Amino acid sequence: MALAINTLEGERRPPLNGNIPIAAIGTSVPENCHHIHHPRYPTTREEWTTFPVTRTKYDDGVVKGERLMIGGWSVMEEWEKNMEQLTVARLLNDLPERANILIRGEGLGYCTEAFIRGLSMTGGGEIHVIELHPEILEQGRKRTKRILKTLPPHQEKSIKMVWHEGDALKVTRGLRSNYFHRVRSDTFPLSKSEKDVNDVIDRDEIIRIMTDSGAFSPYVGHRSATPEQLAYMNTRYFRHIEQFVVPVTPPRDCHYYKDTEMAIMICKGPRKGEIVFQASK
Repeated sequence: MALAINTLEGERRPPLNGNIPIAAIGTSVPENCHHIHHPRYPTTREEWTTFPVTRTKYDDGVVKGERLMIGGWSVMEEWEKNMEQLTVARLLNDLPERANILIRGEGLGYCTEAFIRGLSMTGGGEIHVIELHPEILEQGRKRTKRILKTLPPHQEKSIKMVWHEGDALKVTRGLRSNYFHRVRSDTFPLSKSEKDVNDVIDRDEIIRIMTDSGAFSPYVGHRSATPEQLAYMNTRYFRHIEQFVVPVTPPRDCHYYKDTEMAIMICKGPRKGEIVFQASK
């Protein structure tokens, strides 16, 4: 069943039809939006009333009340593809002949497509995708089937797609230990106040499911990682952390996102057994 999109003022928008990208998933917006600090997102009620959102309740994955889906039409269409392709290009380095990949958040599918095409050239493997929104997940299934059909038969057969519907935190807890060579996550806690908004608050679980030589790339959202991000992902937990700055081009109609550069962050070599893991909550 299609989900209707509503603004904070109650304006009805058409149902999701496959053309509306989902940029982030968070909790309900308070009156003054005090928990939103990142320049990508509106910070006043006036900005929120004209920003495309949908309020949808979920039985699974609700942190505090309603989930909030934020659609950034032109921003994602114009620069997310470039960002994901550059990120995946880095993550494809030094992979074994058959690799296991985890993508937390399907979005527009640029990351998934880049991994499909990359793995098809290096021996194949498994690509697991976690997606909370059932319609976005179904769109992803259909899109990847079309992509796989464009590959030569032997390359198509070398790729196994595994789809997980649900909240990334909960789904990750049920995944195999020491299994994934690469993990890509779409969002990152940008400040302490946003730990209920973004989905990378389970560092220990991510380390648990990674191989010893694995690499993890979270979405940074800035020209460089913030102090909070570096404190959460540091060399106490990973042997090596790299940052690469890449150019991005905000579309002309974008009034809330003005950055022209973005950091790609890659955390390599999880320190398994060298730290005491605390169970994710």
